[in-house]
Formats: sequence, C-alpha cells, structure tokens
Amino acid sequence: MPAPGPDRGSGTIDRPAALISLETLFLDKAGDPCPVPHASSLLTRLAEISQPVILVGERLADHRLPAAWPDRRAWLHHTLGGEAYTTASFEAPPAARLNDDAALSDAAACWAEVAARHGARWLLSSDPHVVRPAQAAGLAVVAVGPRVAAPEVAAVVRPDREARDLRDAVNQLLLEAIFAG
Repeated sequence: MPAPGPDRGSGTIDRPAALISLETLFLDKAGDPCPVPHASSLLTRLAEISQPVILVGERLADHRLPAAWPDRRAWLHHTLGGEAYTTASFEAPPAARLNDDAALSDAAACWAEVAARHGARWLLSSDPHVVRPAQAAGLAVVAVGPRVAAPEVAAVVRPDREARDLRDAVNQLLLEAIFAG
C-alpha cells in the first residue's frame, strides 16, 4: 500500500521545503516522547522562509507511533501543537549497508523522491546515517544536536551545516535567507 500523501492544508507552497526528521523535534528521554522546548514556535519561525515538512515514520526512538496514518498525524499535531508545518509519512532507508554502492544508491533514490515530492532543499536531522544518502539526493543537510558516536559515518561525510539544537538550526537557515536575498 503506498504511503499517504502530505498533510498540506489549503494553501499553495511557493517556497522550498525543509524536511525535518521526527527525532530532531523530540528529546531523547525514556517513556513518552517529549518535544524539544519551543518546537512549535521554532517551526513557525522556519515557516517564514521555508515550508517545514516533518517526516513521520512508525517509531520515535523506542516509542511505537499509532499504526494508522490519520492517528499518527493527529498524535503529532496534538503533541507538538501549532499549524506551521505539514507532515509526510516516510521511513528513512536502513543505514546498515550504506557503504555498499547499491544500498547507497537506493537510499539516495528514496531521499530524492521525498525531496522532489515536497520541493525540499534542506534536511534537518539528528541521525548521522542520513547525511550521505540525503546529500547524494541533492539535499543540503543540517546535523542537529551533539555529534553521535558513529565513526563509520563521521569519517566518510560531513553535513553541510552543524547546529547544536533545533533553535540553532532554524537561526542558521533564517540568517542565510536574510543575507541571500
């Protein structure tokens, strides 16, 4: 069964999207997922220059999300609040074999498809394993949060930008938009 389409609201999108992996918006805590402080207001700020698209899979760390897409989307809207973002069902390709050229090509194709579907230019993620395939798909990657010990990834490829947290990532993109225009 194909993945559900994006939750786009009623307007048309005339600015590039910024894909945001779900784990980037939540604190790494045991138990129920807790959004990073001010996540909703940061998404609103990002919406000034880009269309935020939150990529939602079946899991968030060890927490299994609702199985049905409408329930999963409703959970996210209830948990994060705000209206300045859209959502898209997306499972990042497995990172286990990204040193294999065929696996990297397949993963890049998945990222290219989601980027094209949403007109995305950026990917904000705290997962170091997505950097290489997302960049191969033409996305500029902002690594959010402290570096994760992933020596097999860190030695191979670096993100386009590094941000200490979501606020820093949004501020970097806002500053780029201000000085680029």
